[in-house]
Amino acid sequence: MIGPLEIAIVVVVLLLIFGYRKLPALGRSAGEGARELKESVQEAVGDKADPKTIGKTAGKGLREAREFRDALTGKAETPAASEPKPADPPAADPPPADPPPADPPPAADPPAE
Repeated sequence: MIGPLEIAIVVVVLLLIFGYRKLPALGRSAGEGARELKESVQEAVGDKADPKTIGKTAGKGLREAREFRDALTGKAETPAASEPKPADPPAADPPPADPPPADPPPAADPPAE
């Protein structure tokens, strides 16, 4: 933890380096920089944590990534392709195979003469 003695030492060193005329301007610019940093962090993180906007932007990044990929590869994804396909009906039993051909009847003996 920084105590009062350390703060006094830093102020004296800054006075020696920059002089008493430039010190208020340096403090002002440091404060403005800290304020801008805080605002930019709130901008970047604030929208993600807001429950009102979560549902509105949920799939935006994924959708943009897919569009970018499709633009690079030249493939156009149709909306129907991204929807799940309905399940195929169960396959019916295959028709029975034809029975093997019957053996031909035995040849009759030639008549005796």
